[in-house]
Amino acid sequence: MEHAPLPDFVILLAFAVGVVACFRSLKLNPVLGYFVAGALIGPQGLALIANPDGMEHIAEFGIIFLLFMIGLHLSWDRLKSMRGQVFGVGGAQITLTSLLFGLLAVLMGYPLDTAFVIGGALALSSTALVLQVLEQRGELASQTGRMSLAILILQDLAVLPLLVLIPIMASDGGSPGAAIGMALVRAAIGMVVIILVGRLLLRPLFRLIAKLESSELFVATILLVVFGISWMTETAGLSAALGAFMAGILLAETEFRHQIEADVKPYKSLLMGLFFMTVGMKIDTVFILEHLEYVLLIAFGILLVKSTLLYAILRVANYARRCAAHTALLLAQGGEFAFILFGLAGLYGVIDPFLVQTLLLSVTLTMAATPLLDSWGSSLELRWWKRVRTTPELLKTETRDMQGHVVLAGYGRMGQLIAEYLAHENIPFVALDTNPREVSIGRKRHQPVYYGDAARPDVLEAIGIERAHALVVTLHEPARADAMTRAMRAAYPNMPIFTRARDMAHVRALEMMGANLAVPELQVSSMRMLAALLTALGRPEEEVQRVMELIRE
Repeated sequence: MEHAPLPDFVILLAFAVGVVACFRSLKLNPVLGYFVAGALIGPQGLALIANPDGMEHIAEFGIIFLLFMIGLHLSWDRLKSMRGQVFGVGGAQITLTSLLFGLLAVLMGYPLDTAFVIGGALALSSTALVLQVLEQRGELASQTGRMSLAILILQDLAVLPLLVLIPIMASDGGSPGAAIGMALVRAAIGMVVIILVGRLLLRPLFRLIAKLESSELFVATILLVVFGISWMTETAGLSAALGAFMAGILLAETEFRHQIEADVKPYKSLLMGLFFMTVGMKIDTVFILEHLEYVLLIAFGILLVKSTLLYAILRVANYARRCAAHTALLLAQGGEFAFILFGLAGLYGVIDPFLVQTLLLSVTLTMAATPLLDSWGSSLELRWWKRVRTTPELLKTETRDMQGHVVLAGYGRMGQLIAEYLAHENIPFVALDTNPREVSIGRKRHQPVYYGDAARPDVLEAIGIERAHALVVTLHEPARADAMTRAMRAAYPNMPIFTRARDMAHVRALEMMGANLAVPELQVSSMRMLAALLTALGRPEEEVQRVMELIRE
């Protein structure tokens, strides 16, 4: 009789709850707890799971939902503004890392086809793990988060030629160039069809489903769209995770985005935990102990080579040391696609079984080290900010990748409320304040808050005010708010400007100076300003009302 999966689920969830709860109580990263829980119940641990392969297939849905949620917080305009980082830094990272790992494999005596697969697979980082860590620590809005996301997008796109080439390497004939060309054409056609059909049909479809007022039907429609588009991209030769990412971007343009996010988030969190546990199950302690030096050497080499090379690339691209160091540590691990590529290479005989097992275990260890590396990178950032002096040149470096962002002049209570929402919604922003305590609060929240006088033209120019979408002035001093509103309206006639006012007389004066909206210092003033800002950013009325209700609660 075939083993029923229900006991496996019970065991999986029991260990997830117990071990992760212990890690949280010790203030350790819960992702590391999932790895430990998986190692405990895996085949080389207590061997409590009778069908680990079945759990692995289910856990893969966690990656799909994670990429869908990330896409749901982005937009086509935001992706367009990131193209320099995606194809510039991301392209340099994957090209140089692949070449370096491939060269090391050749020097160790492996043939070219084996070295090619090793180089390409080890150049990839874990999209699922990195984005999960960034999301949990609230770092997606930081420069490190923005740069990590751009590099990961390019890495996911680079998986396609690797998947195409491995079967060709194992065969005697065939043209690799022609095969890759056909695969890329098929993938491009598939993506264009998905984008066109999605933009035409998704909004009317969800409006129709919403009118029926059935929460079960609404959730079923979300699952249909996510899995349907994932299946389409997989059929086109791309990954299912990339399809989920595209589905999220398409739905991000609709007024149903927040309801979709609320409905999907529980599935994503649970399945992501299962995915990390299945990775932990791959830790073969017996094999590691028998070949300890070899496995640890490869794992350490992966972390060292990737972090050093990415740090050098970011520094050459003129990114700050703290961003370069944190991003390099965060993306130093191997990724989930390495399991697929090495498994496929082993199946076709491109890599021998012993090397496949060694590489898979090494990649798993690097993934398990990621929460610790991120914690180290965050600590380095905080220490760096405590001793660095903010200058216009530094601000220019910190915000050089921002486009269409919001500038917050003042990070007091009102500014913090607006910043919290912008960070949650993954809307790019940069905040300035002359109070070191307020700046320290923002830094501890991993938000892009800098010490600087927002009334100085050179400071505003350094943070890319000419590329900004809106300016929010929440300065305490009325005279500085007046001067800034007047100067900004003269310099940027079309920019939306929202200003904090002292009283109703000050409101009228600021509006005459050019403020699109001025609000008095009342308890609800930050809500009014946030509502006006969201409207200026093009958010639908339904979303604005939902946000206001959430803040009132």
